[in-house]
Amino acid sequence: MILKELINNIIPYYNKYKRNQENLTGAQALEIIWDVGNLIKEYLKDKNIAPRTLYHQIYGKSEGDTDIPQKSYITRDFLDRAYRVKRIFNDKNEIKKTFPNLKRYRLFYKSMPFFDEGRFKMENTDRKKLIELLNSNKTYNEIITEVAKLREKRIGLSIPKDSKLKELEREKKYLLLFIVYSTSS
Repeated sequence: MILKELINNIIPYYNKYKRNQENLTGAQALEIIWDVGNLIKEYLKDKNIAPRTLYHQIYGKSEGDTDIPQKSYITRDFLDRAYRVKRIFNDKNEIKKTFPNLKRYRLFYKSMPFFDEGRFKMENTDRKKLIELLNSNKTYNEIITEVAKLREKRIGLSIPKDSKLKELEREKKYLLLFIVYSTSS
């Protein structure tokens, strides 16, 4: 399969997800995303390339590079999530079985580090409790709040929005001095 073929195969799934994401249950969205991940997995296996390389080939343009044309509207972030979903679930029946009452895909997305391979992956009782929470009758806001608390507790990465501002204090002073000096002359 050539890259253009892969892109053409992904587009219907991507469009279906994007156009209907407000109306899809979480499991329905996961199944669509899983299909994209399956296409990616097969292509990666066939071409023996790294996932990130493929995502850049599919999307094209990148931040800061003006000479790279955009090849599709399928974002690298979406492609990465699709491949992650494929690696988490062996087949779509596993999605249906695990998440029969998942309200929104975003609830799973925010919980994804706990399902991925790696240091944050939950096992046994913790995983079962998380799945019960994601399938619960609680409101979307209640679930997302609990997931956020869980992320804070288990992952703990919190970067304040103004974290880089202190690094710019010196430049700010010079800029203000420049402005004052240039307007007073």
